[in-house]
Amino acid sequence: MLPKIFPFQKKKEKDILSDLIFLAEVFDGYTTGRNTNPNRVKGVLEREEALLRQKIDKLEQKRIIDDTDFIINLPKKEGRITFYVNLFLMIKLLIRLFGVLFVFLMAFIITSRDFDETTVLILGWGFVAIIFLRWLSLTKILEFYDTEMKSQQGKLRHLKDGAQKIIYLISEYKDKKKSSSKKKRLHLYNNDYQNIKVIRSPGILRDYYLIEVI
Repeated sequence: MLPKIFPFQKKKEKDILSDLIFLAEVFDGYTTGRNTNPNRVKGVLEREEALLRQKIDKLEQKRIIDDTDFIINLPKKEGRITFYVNLFLMIKLLIRLFGVLFVFLMAFIITSRDFDETTVLILGWGFVAIIFLRWLSLTKILEFYDTEMKSQQGKLRHLKDGAQKIIYLISEYKDKKKSSSKKKRLHLYNNDYQNIKVIRSPGILRDYYLIEVI
């Protein structure tokens, strides 16, 4: 009979899986200009060093970090793109706030017979404006990175290779722990990796593929 797994062991397994998913998403995101704080990435790499060593050695990790530093600093070459990057980050926050406001508004409408139609109209147009600005800022960012990274294919290859190796680790970890694939879903911007299945494609409010590791 196998020994029971203590709660802290379950939590550790969950933390490892979360770290691997985070790294796969981050490495993939960098290839399209969806940047994450490199210090946070370094922290996760250090925390999971023993596990990552199976697929990504220290030299390769350092090369990936150097590539991410280069990509993050690219917008500094052009002030206009820095504006769109900041705008996109602000819009992401506004969308979250709007979602909360929408829930409260719907609850108010359902529980009250009297409601201000003007408020509903303003929120509706505000939502349209947010969606438009999100599309505009994201389009500008992607166009910029697409142009700039055409001459940096080596860096893109390093990052995608890193993401692929992390996906392999997730798949192996899943098989080892005999856990459900539904718990291994990733948000990726590229869908040409191995050991994955696309669950959902990008939509109006979702600019990523929902991926299941197999």
